[in-house]
Amino acid sequence: MKNFVSKYLLLFLATLATRFPFLSDGYGSEDDSWGLVLNARLMSETGEYSFSRLPGHPVQEYVLALMPDSGAFVMNLLSALFTALAVVVFADCLRLLKVQSYIAWAVILSMIPIIYISGTYTIDYNWGLAFILLSWNLFIRNKLIWCGLFLGLAIGCRVTSGAVLFGYILMLYSSNKSNLKPILILGLSTLLIGIICYIPSIYTYGLSFFDTYRLPYPSIPKVIVKGSLGVWGFTGIIALIFIKLKFIKRQGLAFNTPEFKGAFLILMLYTIAFVILPQKSSFFIPAIPFVIYLASTVKLRKAELGFIGLMFFISPFTFGVNLNDSNRGASFSKLAITAKVSGQEVFFDPLTGPIQIEQEKRVNRQKYIENSLVFYQKLPLNSALLCGWWMNQFVENVYQTTDNLNVVLVEFADPKQLDSLQDLGYSIYHLIEIDKVNDERYGMTKTQEISKELK
Repeated sequence: MKNFVSKYLLLFLATLATRFPFLSDGYGSEDDSWGLVLNARLMSETGEYSFSRLPGHPVQEYVLALMPDSGAFVMNLLSALFTALAVVVFADCLRLLKVQSYIAWAVILSMIPIIYISGTYTIDYNWGLAFILLSWNLFIRNKLIWCGLFLGLAIGCRVTSGAVLFGYILMLYSSNKSNLKPILILGLSTLLIGIICYIPSIYTYGLSFFDTYRLPYPSIPKVIVKGSLGVWGFTGIIALIFIKLKFIKRQGLAFNTPEFKGAFLILMLYTIAFVILPQKSSFFIPAIPFVIYLASTVKLRKAELGFIGLMFFISPFTFGVNLNDSNRGASFSKLAITAKVSGQEVFFDPLTGPIQIEQEKRVNRQKYIENSLVFYQKLPLNSALLCGWWMNQFVENVYQTTDNLNVVLVEFADPKQLDSLQDLGYSIYHLIEIDKVNDERYGMTKTQEISKELK
């Protein structure tokens, strides 16, 4: 008992320590993370629920509303703590499933680039992951009501966490096809807690809370990069290919078990969901521990596991891919390969990994916002500024500095809204690239014709 508890404590602290250097530079490179901060302040001031973005993420939103002005380090630290908790609970899940080298596989989980990155800024992904893994741990222990409670909380972080329930149901059905009572207990407890989490959202917004933003489908190269390099990193993909080859050669230890079938179903559901809506690599996070569990069933020698561990360990720090953009991208070394992909210049750099890229993006975005604020403060009366994906970060920085009452801030504007602004005598400005993005969003060219870049 003391042996694996001490291992867990060390694993928790090591995971947390690796995130510490990346917790201070703002709330993240996603505009959604800045939206959580604005929403937390709004909820704190009004005492009423509001969503940071559709369809709402009430568990995180309520927690952050208790600490709206705590600052980036503290809010980011919560993500790091949930990440460390997820890694430790995953280790215990593997121990209960009698997986050899369970600590090593848990370390691998902690080093998956998208999980590493999501544990360094203010976002809900790893909060939900921690609750999913707590539910899985309790599922393995046959504590189905408690399993449902934590899976319901995961749904309260991100509604798509509910897909894990189908994997659990398959596990239960495969174990005992004649007894549906456990399935009913688990299903009802999960749905009850999940619905409770969203009651404030339903009360405030009605069933429209379940809507989401309609975004254009990315280009196929972007989808491929997001679903591969964006999740696993370059050397992580090498490790996955290696594992797959070993699986084909030796087969898994648990190919026909309920746990294997359920984990595989969860992988398939999130893969299909990602293909349908491939906006962010982070959408695949709930499936990652189940992928690693499937990998852990393959018969591996110590040297082979060492090689796999090494590939995953260096994946956050090497072979990064990103935009060559000084405002929202990152820099690269002389060894980088650059190319045009879907009209944008990107780089592939063996010396710059996903975590360094994320950190530099955060720094570069903040520099651009701070430079833009200088010109924003000089805008005359009856000015409208299109902010697009910079909106939440820009508003938060305005809050921390000085508002310009001459200016109306607008996220995006369709043709009718642009016409209305013009009819009211507004001069229209935009932050960098937002004129093109706004036109693409609404299938027009009007923004580029009437708007001026803020500079």
